[in-house]
Amino acid sequence: MLRYFFATILLFPLYALAQDTLFYDTLIRSEYGDYLTVTSVSEVTGLEEEYCLKKGTWDYYGVGGELYKRSRHKPNERSKSTVYDGLTTYYDSEGERLLEVVYSNGEVQEYLGFREVIIIEGPIMLNIVKQYGELKVFEHTNRFKIPKIVSEYTNLRASNELRYYESTEERLASPHLLDTAKYWPNRDDNLISNPMFEDHPKLSTSKASVRDGEVKHWTPISPTPDFYYSEDCKSGTGCMGFRVYSLMKDIEYLQNKLTSKLKKDSLYCFSLYVKLANQCAYTSNGLGVHFSKKPIEDLDEVIGKQPNLLLNENYLPYKTKWMMLQCRYRATGNEKYVTIGSFKKLSDIALTSVNGQSAEAYYVIDDVSLVPISDSTECKCNLDIEPVYPPATVYDTLKQDTGFFGNPSSGDKLVLENVYFDNDKAELLPESIETLLRLRNMLYRYPEIELIISGHTSSVGDYDHNMQLSWKRAKAVRSFLILQGISPDRVRSEGKGTDNPIASNNTPEGQARNRRVEVEVK
Repeated sequence: MLRYFFATILLFPLYALAQDTLFYDTLIRSEYGDYLTVTSVSEVTGLEEEYCLKKGTWDYYGVGGELYKRSRHKPNERSKSTVYDGLTTYYDSEGERLLEVVYSNGEVQEYLGFREVIIIEGPIMLNIVKQYGELKVFEHTNRFKIPKIVSEYTNLRASNELRYYESTEERLASPHLLDTAKYWPNRDDNLISNPMFEDHPKLSTSKASVRDGEVKHWTPISPTPDFYYSEDCKSGTGCMGFRVYSLMKDIEYLQNKLTSKLKKDSLYCFSLYVKLANQCAYTSNGLGVHFSKKPIEDLDEVIGKQPNLLLNENYLPYKTKWMMLQCRYRATGNEKYVTIGSFKKLSDIALTSVNGQSAEAYYVIDDVSLVPISDSTECKCNLDIEPVYPPATVYDTLKQDTGFFGNPSSGDKLVLENVYFDNDKAELLPESIETLLRLRNMLYRYPEIELIISGHTSSVGDYDHNMQLSWKRAKAVRSFLILQGISPDRVRSEGKGTDNPIASNNTPEGQARNRRVEVEVK
């Protein structure tokens, strides 16, 4: 019987082709239920953070208002997390039950299937098949299970679990990114120390926000890259992930101490493998590489550097395949450190939308190499050797902007035009960058003023849900300003929900005006 079970799992892709498959990550567009709000202080930033933990019964709906899922949640204040507890029911678009799962404190107690179907949600694949006249439920979980990292950072799945994403990869196909690196990382002449992230004596599991010394020879010089211990890494069981684009979270950088200094005017072939994390709604061209004689220790210093190698592609689209980035580097002499991350300003980054839930670009990397070569033909490039920057950017123009918000004084209120969110979401979209940078610059120019940022919604939907959503959107704007160097004491966020309309909620135009973020000068 056990052998038969494993055979079923191994043949899963064949079942997937034959049965109906429902991807709940894309079907579910809105969710409603109660929250438990927990406040804590971040160990990384020292800022007070608030967490909204799901509690009680939650309903999950499709774009047409159809109920796809109903579940019970149990919050844990100490761990600031929520687990399933009680009955979870999955429905099809007609409201018919497909599956019931009974949980106890996050652990599955019982499955009950109602018809043959494949349900894919997050890293979980549930295959309901008929055997000997009975419906059986088989759970297939990706080996890349990372507690405490999956929900916030990445959710890499096996390629069959990302089958729905393959059409996007075909549309954005960049075959040259799928080439094989010229030199393998385990060569004796590879100058990258710990090139496959296999040497991590202090870590026996995956860890979010690694600290200096936990992955040997790799130093996080920003809050806070992540380490993954998994067989789904490119080679071995170690790889690392970092964020190269986000309007709400830190951009992250990794630095490696080379095994020896580089020789002046010598040529080297640099390469690494990357994969876009599954939750990302964007790909980015912000990835770059910088070589230095001394370690970079200050985040502002990183952002001010021009990389020696830069990805100028519009996208790195693959989530189901590892992409190879490679190019030549001619040393200036005595370089001892290499830094990997995003060296482009927010307004310079080119983004491409892809299927995903989180408005960010986050990549996992593995197999980094820097090998001496004698001739440029020994290293084919798909990175730029000499990055080209535009002579004037939106960012530079905004630095000189002095009148967008006028001369602010206490009591002034302003609706933030062109600040955008996806429907029923609280993650800032790239179209918001220009307005947000102008707001930041205004706070730079007038260091004495403070702001109250308030979120507002239309009357469509549940009152309590709208109140939570409006608060989250205001908090997103506040988080952006803090990440851009504004003191947390100068910006406060609050949610007003439907309480302060500026137009009638009886028309679509009025509802659109009411869905807004406002700032008030204190």
